[in-house]
Amino acid sequence: MKRTPPTNNNRQPRRSAKSASRQRPASRVTILVLAFLMVVLGVQILRMNGQIKNALAEETLVAQRLEELQEANRQLQDDLNNSSDPTLIENIARDQLGMVCPGEKVFHISK
Repeated sequence: MKRTPPTNNNRQPRRSAKSASRQRPASRVTILVLAFLMVVLGVQILRMNGQIKNALAEETLVAQRLEELQEANRQLQDDLNNSSDPTLIENIARDQLGMVCPGEKVFHISK
């Protein structure tokens, strides 16, 4: 009987020099593509970060404006609730319309 040499199934076949050199350019291209994608991703993240900062700043301004408008609304509501108050009517007539009561004199002082 002839003996056959034992085979090792765990062994991988040897690659020729040509197949190894073929994989190198492909792996270089893959690395370049991945590097390019990472740069593009980094740029997009930086752009989004800038947009988020701008949105937060705008949100702060809008919140301040909202608070101012709510205060003005409260003041107007108080004026409306007290619209029959003679003192309020007199103050509005003096401050906003420049009116005076009969017999009063107005002095204008210029600087």
